[in-house]
Amino acid sequence: MYNDNRSSTATRIGASLLLAVASCILLPLLMVAGLYLGKVGFTALVLGIGFLLAATAKRLRAVAMRAVPSLHISTASPGYVEVSGHAAPADEKSLRDPLTNEPCLWFGVETAKREYVRQRYGLRHRVWLPIKKGSSSRPFVLRDTTGTCVVMPEGAEFNLPLAHSVRQGEDLEYRAWRIRPGDFVSVVGQLVSDPSSSKRYMRKPKDGHAFVISNQVHRRVAHTKTMESLYFLGAFFVLALILLAAVVYRMMHG
Repeated sequence: MYNDNRSSTATRIGASLLLAVASCILLPLLMVAGLYLGKVGFTALVLGIGFLLAATAKRLRAVAMRAVPSLHISTASPGYVEVSGHAAPADEKSLRDPLTNEPCLWFGVETAKREYVRQRYGLRHRVWLPIKKGSSSRPFVLRDTTGTCVVMPEGAEFNLPLAHSVRQGEDLEYRAWRIRPGDFVSVVGQLVSDPSSSKRYMRKPKDGHAFVISNQVHRRVAHTKTMESLYFLGAFFVLALILLAAVVYRMMHG
C-alpha cells in the first residue's frame, strides 16, 4: 500500500509553487525573450509553452485523483470513487492475449515501428512510433474483502506494466499489456448499482472525469503524475534560462 508521507506532501507543494512561478513570472519573460530573438526564439517559446501546458495538465490530473475517495466495494455509495481488489472472470468465456495466447481478463496490444525523425541541423535519430493499437472490452469482476463489482473497461485509461514484447526484424515491435485472474487492480471511475440484480458496476463517468484502471492505488498514480509534472517544469525552466541568457548575450554584444 502506498504511504502518503511527508516527502510526497513536499513534492506536491513544490510542484504547485514551481508551476505558479513558471506561469506568473517566467512565462511573461519567456514571451518577451522569444519575440526579441526572432524565429529561433519564437520556436523556443512555442516549445516552452508546450512544456508548461503539459506540466499543468499532469498536475491538475494529480490533484483531481487525490480528491477521489478510496472505499470498500460493498459500502461505497454510488458516485465517483476508487475501489481496489483482485481481478476475476465475469463469466466462463475465455479470453487470451493475442501476442502470447495466455489466458487473461483484459489485454491491450500495440504495434510500433522504428522510424527516422529529423532534428535540427539535418540530424536524424530513430524512435519507436506506435502505428496501431487495440484492446479488449469484455467486463471482468473486481473482488475485495467486502464484496464484488463488475468493471466495464471500455474507455478506460490503463496504467499497467508492459507484459510482453516481440521484435519482428529491425523496425517492427509488438507489445502487450494484460490483466490476469488474481492480479491486484485499482479502478477510479463511476460506481453504479443495478437495483434489479443487486450488482454493482464500475464504468467510465459520463461527466468527463478520468476513468483509470491501474495496478497501483490512485494516490501512487497521482504521485507519478506529480513527478511527470516536475519533469516538464524542469524542461521549461532550463529552456527559459537558455533563452534569457541568449537575450542578455545579444544585448551585451550588440
